Amino acid sequence: MANRETTEATPFLGQKAAAIQQSGQLTEAQELFIELDKQKAGVKAFFEQYNQAAKAVVNELGIGAYFQDEEGIVYKTVKPSGTFVTFVDYAIDHTRRQGEVKGSLSMKEAKEAGFEVPENKPDQVQRLREINTGLENILDELKQEVSA
Repeated sequence: MANRETTEATPFLGQKAAAIQQSGQLTEAQELFIELDKQKAGVKAFFEQYNQAAKAVVNELGIGAYFQDEEGIVYKTVKPSGTFVTFVDYAIDHTRRQGEVKGSLSMKEAKEAGFEVPENKPDQVQRLREINTGLENILDELKQEVSA
């Protein structure tokens, strides 16, 4: 059975949520969660390796050092500001990659550090379409809630 059967709506669940819960069918959000949950162990292992690799680079170069890959992306070793859910000792910021709106290292700072940096301008039209689609989805959900 996909969902636990209930005969009463849980107080904090609305009638719609209780009906979905009782139907035994998974919602899109539940299906997405399950798929992501299945990948969690692999992601955790990836981040453990990523953090070890970042630490190795910091051990080689120290904090505040720059390096650049073959695509022109500039990286800088930094001490994280504590904005991560899991706190790590070291991080590496980078200029934006192709398709990214923003990197964690500014293009200006990379240029001032002496690097030649490709512009890699994001596709603004595509980004605006994505934002518009998201807003339309939110509006549709609100309309459905109001009419329910």
